[in-house]
Amino acid sequence: AGKSCFLDFHRSIHLLLIASGEYELEIGRYPVYPQARCLITAPWEPHGNPQSKCGCRLLMTALRPESLYNAMLWESEKLKSILMLPPNIRHSLLADYHCDVPVRTCMGILEKARTALEQWHALVGFFIQLVTLIPTDAIPKQQQSIQFELVPAFQELYACRGRRFSAEDGAKACSMSVSRFRTCFRKTTGIPFAEYELQFRLNLALELLDKKTVIMKDIAEELGFCDVCHFSNSFKKYFGISPKQYIGKTQV
Repeated sequence: AGKSCFLDFHRSIHLLLIASGEYELEIGRYPVYPQARCLITAPWEPHGNPQSKCGCRLLMTALRPESLYNAMLWESEKLKSILMLPPNIRHSLLADYHCDVPVRTCMGILEKARTALEQWHALVGFFIQLVTLIPTDAIPKQQQSIQFELVPAFQELYACRGRRFSAEDGAKACSMSVSRFRTCFRKTTGIPFAEYELQFRLNLALELLDKKTVIMKDIAEELGFCDVCHFSNSFKKYFGISPKQYIGKTQV
């Protein structure tokens, strides 16, 4: 089967710990093969199309960035620097410094944890151990510069909550030309800004459809689509089913 165009957005830090087997994930449009038994996606990175040739056993969780940063205290700045790296460089760095060791430690604690608090402490401990293994001078600074420049655009896009946000808006937020913004954005995420922005709005549509009390016309208007037909066609092209079919599936 061919790969789906669907990539997931949660605006969270996603962590996948691989207990056994092999696993591949597309981050942006870049395939990532983790050698350190873990995958970490930054809050702004769309991801999807998981594949495993021989099956795998894994644990996946989503963490609120602010909560994790607060729990990590001063170690959070190093984690932010690591998240700013392109996905392929980030995961090569994890492999270079044998970050499979904290993966095994964390998995062992999580398997025995009985409460949500114990699980949270295990996850925070994992990230602290992770960043401790990687020397600060091993994190390539030049690879972070573009991501830092794009932060204002990501912040404004998320604050819009579905209002149309153009490449011109993003370029203005980042104080750069539109052409440079488009180039930097594609280099960072692996997909053009227009595609990212549309996928972002369609993922917000899922949240609204899950409420089951919001009228389709209102969703189309709120998320910047011309009309219900335009919204429905875009939704089906992206997710493979119409909004009505999606509502029907969630009601089963």
